[in-house]
Amino acid sequence: MLDRALRAAGTQLLEPCHDFEISTPTAALAQVAAALAALGADIRNTTTDSATGLLLGAIPVRHVHTAQQQLTNLTHGEGGWQSELSGYRPISARVP
Repeated sequence: MLDRALRAAGTQLLEPCHDFEISTPTAALAQVAAALAALGADIRNTTTDSATGLLLGAIPVRHVHTAQQQLTNLTHGEGGWQSELSGYRPISARVP
């Protein structure tokens, strides 16, 4: 009921997001990108050289910890993660 009332009033629910920079071995790049996408990340740029891939984007704060754990698992500890609060975006999940 609250959800309907908020929508009728034109209220928009926002969630905090982090901008991230991830380095990963090139061999794990596709798997890391897929895992991030499944968590609602917006991948803005991808670059590679012979050994390393770099992903830049944004992810909802509620998924940062999970993404960090998956990065460690998918890269066997060879991935790097940097992120910081970057702002807010409309919430994509249905609110109970």
